[in-house]
Amino acid sequence: MFNGKQKKILIIIAFVSIVGGLAGLLISFNAQSFGTLLKLCLMTMPQRHLSDNTTVLIMGVDNSADKMRRADTIMVANLNPFTKYIGVLSIPRDCRIPVPGHGQTKINHAYAYGGQKLLREAVSNYLQTPIHYYIEMDVNGLVTLVDQIGGVPINVEKRMYYVDYAGDLFIDLQPGQQVLNGEKAMQYVRFRNDAMVDLGRIERQHKFMRAFANRLLNISVIFKAPTVIFKMAKFVRTNIPAARLGDLAARLKEAYQLGHLEIVTIPSTPVTIDGVAYMQPDWNRTQALVQKVIRGYEFYTPALPPLRKPPELAVEVLNGSGITGLGKNMADKLKHLRYQVWDTKDAGRSDYSETILINWHGQDLADEALILARKLYLSPGNIITRQPQDKDTPLSFSLIVGSDWPIER
Repeated sequence: MFNGKQKKILIIIAFVSIVGGLAGLLISFNAQSFGTLLKLCLMTMPQRHLSDNTTVLIMGVDNSADKMRRADTIMVANLNPFTKYIGVLSIPRDCRIPVPGHGQTKINHAYAYGGQKLLREAVSNYLQTPIHYYIEMDVNGLVTLVDQIGGVPINVEKRMYYVDYAGDLFIDLQPGQQVLNGEKAMQYVRFRNDAMVDLGRIERQHKFMRAFANRLLNISVIFKAPTVIFKMAKFVRTNIPAARLGDLAARLKEAYQLGHLEIVTIPSTPVTIDGVAYMQPDWNRTQALVQKVIRGYEFYTPALPPLRKPPELAVEVLNGSGITGLGKNMADKLKHLRYQVWDTKDAGRSDYSETILINWHGQDLADEALILARKLYLSPGNIITRQPQDKDTPLSFSLIVGSDWPIER
């Protein structure tokens, strides 16, 4: 028997790949009667299409021997509907980061202290990026799902053997290409008794994710979708609206088939503090990965130092989100960054889905505009540059606040 800790990665694969991948694949198989039927069913459901980057916190939760529930697998996934790109950032469970109300501790303790809400807050604060949705997954019974699709072909890279009678953990895998059943798959993704320890385990989990997704492309698996999804449903909790699931599934399938998938791990090093072993993340390298993998663009480094300091730059704030309070929140953020807020008012319309930065001085303030965008975590593609009509105007920039601006930033 394998305990709950052995089963968390399959939940991630099962939800994202089975619910998303199989539903998306079924939609595309119009020639097949079952696929056509599912497509027709989805067409009768109300759907809301993704118009912005969608970021999801994925938690694999287990019941430990002391009956405390901990998030043993933590990933942040982003789907960009414009570039059709999926970025996944894994966070080692022993990463030492601030947890609100509990100081610096292991990130997987956040779930034990305050459930998905506290874990989501801690991860969002540390990565400095909004998290729109969460997927919380229990581990019970999910070995069956791998067996349900006939196993997962994978090349086991080396001999893996480990026994922990107290922890009810037994791993015995031979090297080479093979098809792993549910229990063997759990052994593969749980093994961490080598020089790489938890980082090696995460790499194997990523490898298994890709192999699992490839398995879903098999036509024999597609027709098992109703049974697999039914078995899956009772193990998953999420706040993703039902109206978005069809569009999310189709976009996941499209991004994967295009090969637009990147999976990385927060860079960290082992440390021991007061006798407790942690993984200490590298802040600068982590932020660079967040920019690339989660936000979809690199940090911009201006070729020249900024010509003017923030207090010399006047910014007009226009609330175009239709959400009360977002304009003031942006103005407060700018003041905190020591920019001069010229004015705060509503924009001419209230349906902006993205926050836009308008540079009113062309190339004269091009570097400063990019620096401000970086500070606000805006994409450089959201900067509009205008040639100055009046070079003496004191207004440097206008910020149109869209509904993507989270009030907690």
